[in-house]
Parts: sequence; C-alpha cells; structure tokens
Amino acid sequence: MLLYTPQQFNYQPSPRDRYLRALAEENAAREAYAAQLARERYNPYSIYNSYDDDDSDVYMSPAYSSRSPYLVDPYQRSARSRYLDEQREYLRLKEIEEARQAALEEKRRERERIAEARRRQYEHYLQQQRQAQEARERRSQSPFQSIFDFVPSRPIPATQPVQKVSDRAPSTSTSSDSLSQKSRPEPSLEAKEEAAIKIQSFVRTTFARRRALSSLASIRSQFESLCSSFTFPTTLEFEPDSVSPKLTYSSTNAPVHAQEDSLMRLLSKLDAVESAGDKKIRAARKQLANEIEAALSVIDSKKEEMWTRQKTSSQTTVAELPSEDSSMQVEEAVPTESPSDGSEVTVMEVDTTIPGSPTTIVPEAESSPQHLTNDTSSTSPDAASSPEHLPLQIEGSSLPSPIVEDADDAALVESELFPSIDESAWSLDEEEPSTAATPSIYYDAVDETLGESESEVASQIKSQCHPDSEIENGFEML
Repeated sequence: MLLYTPQQFNYQPSPRDRYLRALAEENAAREAYAAQLARERYNPYSIYNSYDDDDSDVYMSPAYSSRSPYLVDPYQRSARSRYLDEQREYLRLKEIEEARQAALEEKRRERERIAEARRRQYEHYLQQQRQAQEARERRSQSPFQSIFDFVPSRPIPATQPVQKVSDRAPSTSTSSDSLSQKSRPEPSLEAKEEAAIKIQSFVRTTFARRRALSSLASIRSQFESLCSSFTFPTTLEFEPDSVSPKLTYSSTNAPVHAQEDSLMRLLSKLDAVESAGDKKIRAARKQLANEIEAALSVIDSKKEEMWTRQKTSSQTTVAELPSEDSSMQVEEAVPTESPSDGSEVTVMEVDTTIPGSPTTIVPEAESSPQHLTNDTSSTSPDAASSPEHLPLQIEGSSLPSPIVEDADDAALVESELFPSIDESAWSLDEEEPSTAATPSIYYDAVDETLGESESEVASQIKSQCHPDSEIENGFEML
C-alpha cells in the first residue's frame, strides 16, 4: 500500500527569479547613471570626470596648467582664447585709426603750407602796390624832381601759379589783417539805407515778375488743355421763346456750358495777374486774353449758326403744314344732276360753328347732306320724299369769318346768334315722324349771318326744309 505525502511548497524565490531581478536593477542603475552623465555633460558649471564616461570626452577632461596648480577647465581655456582674440582685434583697429588720423593730419599740414604760400604771395603783391602808389604820390608832389631825378620803380615780378587743392583752405587771421590794411572810406548811414532800399526793391520786383510769369504759364497750359480736350456737340437745345441763341440747361448742352465757364474762370485768373509796370508781362497777358476771348467768340458764333439753322428749319416746317380755318369750313362745289330735268346747281356747304362756343347746334339730318337743284317752281318727288333734312348750302365766297378769341365772347356771340334754342325741338321721334319740326329760329339766325344776295337761296332752302311741306310729305310716303 502506497502512502501519499503532500509536498510542502517553498515560498522563497527561485534562483532564476533572483537573477532576473538583479539584472533589471542593474539596467535601471545604468540608465540612471547615463542620464546623470548627460545632465552633467551639458551643464557648464558642473565638475565632470571623464574617467567615469564611457565615451572618453577629451574636451571635458580637466588638466593641470604650468601657470596654475589647479585644474584648468576647457571652458576657461575657450574663454581665455576669446579674450585674446578680442584684444588682438582691438589693437588692429587701433592701428588703423591711428594711420587714418596721421593721414588727415598730413593733409591739414599740406593745406596750411599752401595757404601760407598764398598769403606770402598776396602780401608781396600788396607791398608792390603800395610802393607804386607812393611813387605816384611823390611824382605828383615834385614834378621837377620827377623830371630830373626820375628813378624807375622795380618791375612787378610775374606771379607763379599755385597748384589748386580740392579741399578749401582754412581762413587765417593774417590774411584778413592784410586785407583790412587797405584803407577804404566808411559809407554814411544814408548811403547804406539807400543801397538797402534799392536791393529790396530789386528783389521784390524780381520775385513779383517770376510769380506773374509762373501764373501766366499755368493759365496758358490750362487753356491749351481745355481747347485740346473740348469737342463741340453736333446738336444743341435752345429756349423756344428766346430772341437770341440762349441755351437750356440740359445734358446735351452741358459740355458747352462747362467750356464757357472754364474759359471765363481763366479770364478771371488772368485779370488777377499783376504786371507791376512790366511791359513783357503786360504783352503776354494781353495776348493770352485775346486768345481766350477768340475761343469764346468761336463758341458763340457756332451757337448762333446752329440756332439760325434750327429756327429756319422750324419755320419751313410750319409753312409746309396745311392751314386750317377754325371759324368756318368751306367745302368744294360739287355739281348735282337733278332727276327731273337734269339741271345742275353749284352750291357750297358752310359750317356756321363758332369757335369757343360751349354748345354746337347742328341739325341731326346734317350727317348725310344732299344736293339741291335750282328749280324752285317744280320739286322732284324723289327729293321731296327724302326723310333727311338737307344741310344749308350757299356760295361761300361772301360769308364772313367770325373770329372769337375768348370763351366768354364766344358764348356772348352764340347767345346773340342763337337765342333761347330749345334742344328738344331738334329731336326726331321715330314713332311719330310727322310731329318733328325744324325750328324757325335756326333759319332766322342764318338770315342774320347771310347777306342780302343770299336771301333768295336761304328762302328756297327754308321752303324746301319746312316741316309743313316736303318733310311731312316725305315721312308720309315712307
């Protein structure tokens, strides 16, 4: 029989686990050490030992110096080298500046030497002038001595040309003293004031002349630009009731108005230019003014020409239109053939409508006029049986032409010609045609307007159109 003994578990780590743990700790320590070395490597103020560094950085390794018993850091060596380089550069620049200053000093000394030579030459010239002046004075004081004991003065030696220097020579007190040695009379206060007044007047006149010439040049340039840019329009609009070519203010006439306004402004500017008695300025201003006025006259002539052309064309158009007489309308004579005997009567139809009257009285049967015959004794049955009223037809040569200008006058004339006309009398009743009658007042008014020569024709028309005769018979036949 087998016996089972349970195995006891060991809770201690195995050798492999201990090995792996130690290996991990070693790797972590190495990484921490590498990080610390990296931090110290990039820190200039830390003390770093290259023996502990695997890379063996020679630049960061300290060393002993013969001048100092302490270790010398590489950063100190680089700083020292930079300082030495700066010192050498400073010395080089200092030498260059000293050389430049020496060259300038040499040039200054050369200028002083040249100025001194000129001064001596000028003093020699002044001395010769004084000697010549003294000799002339002595000769003038003793003429006989100058004749018998004449001693010629020394000739003036020719001056040697001196080489010019580009730099300006400094002024010295010696040259000014030599110039002041020559005695000159001091001008009086009045002479100084007079000279100052002359100078001021000359300067003011010169400035005024330049200003005037500049203004004239500016005005001329503006005038030339206006003339070159302006184009006269092909059509213009004028005021209808004006007796002169006066333009209206419209977009068509805008270029002409603008051009005229600009030219007038130039004339105003030209008037403001003062000549101050200068003949040249006065002549130039006059010439420019004449040119501007000539440009304005050209525009006016073109406007007048166009206005005359338009006016002539409008009058021609009005003359070509047919004239209408508003007071009366006369129709042309039409020959009518009578059905009974073939005789012809030439009659004229007259419209007695007065212009301006508010009411026009025209018989209703007047819309279809008929022609009459001159046979008053015998009336044809066809003409007598016509139910329509015949219009008034007379010779129109002797009729007057009443002309009424006012509506009130027209109403007055109408009341005089047609007093108290009953409009109901003109209506024709279709059911009772026999009762329709032509008012006799209409024919009385016609007799008043007609002359004595037409009374017979009027009586004939009234007898034919009277409701008691032909019109009644005509309606009965219908």
